Amino acid sequence: MPEFLVFQVHGPMASWGDIAVGEERPSFGRPTKSAVMGLLAGALGIRRDEEERHMTLCSSYGLAVKVEARGLSLIDFHTAQVPPDARDSFFESRREELKESKELKTILSRRRYHTDVLYALCLWPRTVDPPWPMADLAAALVHPIFTPYLGRKSCPPALPFHPQVREADTIREAFEAAEFPADCFLDGLPRLEKSEFYWEEGAPAGLNAVQSFIRRDTVLSRRRWQFEDRIETQGSWS
Repeated sequence: MPEFLVFQVHGPMASWGDIAVGEERPSFGRPTKSAVMGLLAGALGIRRDEEERHMTLCSSYGLAVKVEARGLSLIDFHTAQVPPDARDSFFESRREELKESKELKTILSRRRYHTDVLYALCLWPRTVDPPWPMADLAAALVHPIFTPYLGRKSCPPALPFHPQVREADTIREAFEAAEFPADCFLDGLPRLEKSEFYWEEGAPAGLNAVQSFIRRDTVLSRRRWQFEDRIETQGSWS
């Protein structure tokens, strides 16, 4: 029987990125695959410059998301000092970059976050012999090598992930079998009347498909910050 890794994600703030142009820095309403794979990569101790390991991780596992609480949208009006364009210069640090310039400028941005979010995430191997067994991924989430965060470093998780490996035939069965002891701390959290489900195209869902989306969140290069499209399906429990 196939194995699935199910874990819970809750935080006071989260930001999942989106296609950003100019001063607007939007956020999807649910975790992107690149963010989830980045969280796992950090837990496993994979550094940003280890391109091949990032590609292997992203391509070897499928992702499904159960949205239980979307939270409220929060906009951070953000300012940052920047020096004039210096194309032929190299700086060891941002401090050095700002120190060398006498004509600092200010750039503005609006960064969007979601507050009081709650998701259950489900992963499964897309290959017969995955590079990391599901039990190893679960262990990494319990004892991560690098500090985990929910999209941005300013967004730490509020509860343990409680990862668990479940044997099931479908994503639905894996979600049904998962138990999260920290739910007792979330009684006052405003949840959706009906949870929303999203999964990768071709996955063993066991759910009724409603519509599909194209999402540009499959990792091509962490170093160059490049991504490619994938198909994600939204569905319902019944």
